[in-house]
Amino acid sequence: MSTTLRQIEQANRTLRRRWNRPHPGFGSGNDLRTSDAGLLQSLYGNMERASHFQWLNGGRTLIDKTYLAMLCAALELDAPWIGFDKVAANLDNFIREELAPCWSELDELEHEARHELSINLVEKACETLFGSQKNAVFASQLLLFLCPQLPIFAVTGQQQSEHFSYREYHQQCRNQMALNLPLLASQPLPKLLPSTANLGALLTRTDWWVRRLQTQLQQQAFNNLEDSRPEQQRSA
Repeated sequence: MSTTLRQIEQANRTLRRRWNRPHPGFGSGNDLRTSDAGLLQSLYGNMERASHFQWLNGGRTLIDKTYLAMLCAALELDAPWIGFDKVAANLDNFIREELAPCWSELDELEHEARHELSINLVEKACETLFGSQKNAVFASQLLLFLCPQLPIFAVTGQQQSEHFSYREYHQQCRNQMALNLPLLASQPLPKLLPSTANLGALLTRTDWWVRRLQTQLQQQAFNNLEDSRPEQQRSA
């Protein structure tokens, strides 16, 4: 896919608007926790705090079901059919078995090992959280905000076909991002509010924002393709 600077600037403007803007579809529409910054603060932030307290959380799940509902609303995902309570309980097991043992080492992994781990975690999250590989959308979007230090590429509902392979999708995103990297890396980072100033270090030391841009570009390309098709041929 050939990408122009104009397309990348459009994607960056879209994501910068979302960074500090609450999603109108959750609660009163004014909850800052449903902004991208708020989701990172709630999900990754809780992981970081838990890692300093031996992954204990007073008998509660490490990631509350409310945060999962916020993620679902903010990213306009389909609600999990098993319910947020069950997903939160399953996520607790996933975190303790898959993420907690390696959390302190994620920043130190070699480049290829980081990509392989990212693929494996998304595939395992699909099975652990939902019992099916058909939920890569929710699993990848969740891990994007839980583990921003890993090269997770989020999937949208339009991208997951019946024979979808996250491993193949990950490699496609990685290849395309490498082609676009000079232009992607030239884009300004979002404005940080005082309440989320701690995320500045995360954004500068990881490629999280660049990956968000790349997946936004792919979403824009899909939307443009859909808009150009006759109405009767568009996806439901």
